Amino acid sequence: MFDQSGSMCSCIDPAGGQICPDPNCEQTRLDAVRAATRSFLADPASAGIGVGIGYFGKQPIGEASCDVDDYAEATVEIGLLPDHAEAINDSLSSIQPTGETPSGAAIRGACSYARAHKKQNPAREVVILLLTDGKPEAPVTCMDGKGPCCPTLADAAEAARDCLEGNPGVRTYVLGVGPLLG
Repeated sequence: MFDQSGSMCSCIDPAGGQICPDPNCEQTRLDAVRAATRSFLADPASAGIGVGIGYFGKQPIGEASCDVDDYAEATVEIGLLPDHAEAINDSLSSIQPTGETPSGAAIRGACSYARAHKKQNPAREVVILLLTDGKPEAPVTCMDGKGPCCPTLADAAEAARDCLEGNPGVRTYVLGVGPLLG
């Protein structure tokens, strides 16, 4: 589950500023995560790993969705590497930073998808990798805590715990990038 929220267009170099898009920025967070993902997909040690991809933060700012169904389908279905790398790379190339960060709903949707995949492939280990640069929030959609989608870190943690404790249990790993890692 890949974060395509607006903050992913922030510059990696803190001196580059946080204006999105910044014409002086040489590499955004999205650029860096795309490059790291491409390296993983191309690594010979990744051969035989099944990988799919879905996105969150894809609705425009002010229209974040906390509807689990919006995240329950993969943009690119799970397939084995290295043959499936091109489909994942093509998908990554097509996205741009867009919205806010409804992480809990994204985890719940990914969990639904992952559980179904695990039931069809019981001999395979199935996990969710949440790639994100920010804490779960939708400050424009959730104006003053009263909007239709008000994600929180506690909700995202609960979603991951529920996914692990469900049947079948699926682990969620988080790969965080950016300044909000402390």
